[in-house]
Amino acid sequence: MNKFIKISIIFILSSSFLFANGSNEENTQTNIAPSTNTEIIQENMNNLAYLYQVVDALSINEIDNDKALEGMASGLLDSLGDEYSFYVSEEDAESYEEQSTGIYAGIGTYLTKKNPKVIDDKDTKENTDYYIKISSPFPGGPADRAGLKANDYITQIDGEPVDYLSATEASLKLRGEAGTDVVVTILRGSKSFDIKLTRELVETPSTTKAVIKNHIGYIQINQFTAITTEQFIEDFQSLLDQNIDSLIIDLRNNRGGIVDSALNIADLFLSGDTILITEQKETIPNNTQITKANTQTMVPNDFEVVLLVNGGTASSSEILTGALKDNDRALVIGSKTFGKGIMQQTFPFGKGFVQFTIAHYLTPDSIDIHEIGIEPDILIEEEVFEDDEIPIFEELMESNKIEEFVDNNPEYSYENIEKFADEIDNEELNRNALLVLVRNEYLVRMDYDDRPKYDLYLDKALVEAVEQLEK
Repeated sequence: MNKFIKISIIFILSSSFLFANGSNEENTQTNIAPSTNTEIIQENMNNLAYLYQVVDALSINEIDNDKALEGMASGLLDSLGDEYSFYVSEEDAESYEEQSTGIYAGIGTYLTKKNPKVIDDKDTKENTDYYIKISSPFPGGPADRAGLKANDYITQIDGEPVDYLSATEASLKLRGEAGTDVVVTILRGSKSFDIKLTRELVETPSTTKAVIKNHIGYIQINQFTAITTEQFIEDFQSLLDQNIDSLIIDLRNNRGGIVDSALNIADLFLSGDTILITEQKETIPNNTQITKANTQTMVPNDFEVVLLVNGGTASSSEILTGALKDNDRALVIGSKTFGKGIMQQTFPFGKGFVQFTIAHYLTPDSIDIHEIGIEPDILIEEEVFEDDEIPIFEELMESNKIEEFVDNNPEYSYENIEKFADEIDNEELNRNALLVLVRNEYLVRMDYDDRPKYDLYLDKALVEAVEQLEK
């Protein structure tokens, strides 16, 4: 499937750990072009070397050479003023690598935050840049089941402000032994509330498949890994063997991953069409690259496709969404996507590694989605508690009423889910959002393989997708 202009990607999945102020998204390597600032760089390096030698010769204290290197690397990357550019220390790099298996103990959130060193506004009461932003909850994780959503902000962890923590540092605080609790303070809109979450070990496959109503294929892509394309093809072929005539691809809360994987999957649906436009620095030769699909497709052109997206759909997921949407190959249903249209280069440096932004990407119609996102063709907002419902929601979560109800009514059924809402009988709460919380508590108690693969009861976006395909 590697028939594209090659974009090599390093991808490591993290837990409630979007690596260092950014995300677990695509990181790409490129050839190094000659610098246009050679003289200035050489002058600065000479000055720095002189200072290094003077301090080493005259200071009564010993230089910690590892810390000195980390400080110089951090200073260089911080000077870019880019939230996605940073140096990762040896300590944080080791923790990062511990998460590369995709199995972790945490609350199950993908996090992002600007580098605190590049935030201009120092008024923490007004500037949400100082808070940790949930870019998406991990499907089925503790945060997801508790109703936390993309674009919620974490302002405190166990009562400690996160103002001057990076996303990496905050994620380390959220991690811990499975079964232990952590209290996070959430800002949603103008309302703030505390919620206690129990850390869990979470493992999830990159794809999940099912057949809906005997003829509609359903594939959920949770992340883009090195094997996602292969898994997708296997899933799709299995669904074809079950005589499906249309397909729903669920990209909700998919934070991205390996770009090549998204490109390869897009190529299955497109014939000779543009998939992606990549723009690098102007001084790099051939800085604009256009990635086109092969002329052969795996999926017939008359095969109807629907994509499900939300605010947690980002980066590589947006590449796939933009490719199919702009080429009129899929109907997009859900809410606006995250808006991550840049790529980073990552490589080892010293005892840690560095990451910095090297490219901007556009959709096939030359649309810049960065910090904007992709609007769906059909808008279906997700169920959330509004500002005035937050105090009631907080009280409900603290009371453990949901857990107690499921203990006493262990059979998973829509009747039991409705029964709980009837017992609460609070007209001030969004009933559908409440039903989702109860459903999620049932699901987490099941073995992963036993959980329903889709929900035509509470999932409004999925219901709309099925209705569109049955027209």
